[in-house]
Amino acid sequence: MSQGYWHYYSTTDWIDTSHWVYEDLWVEEGHWIEADIKLEGKVLHTLQWDKNRINYNLSKSENENSPRGYEIFFNGERFVLNAYATG
Repeated sequence: MSQGYWHYYSTTDWIDTSHWVYEDLWVEEGHWIEADIKLEGKVLHTLQWDKNRINYNLSKSENENSPRGYEIFFNGERFVLNAYATG
């Protein structure tokens, strides 16, 4: 890797919009370092979808998690991915 400014970006995505953050990093000449990485992640419903799921369940069974539990996803449903990386 050569010395200089390196341009990178990170994103935060919502249902219908995206927010991009750009930064320039100064990198001294060097080499890549491999590290052990721990990655944890989960898939979540959007807040609105979960509210709709709860309302549907309450109308059918008066129980927030029955007949459709939180772990149930539908074809075409938008979802949220969360991941945490350390290393």
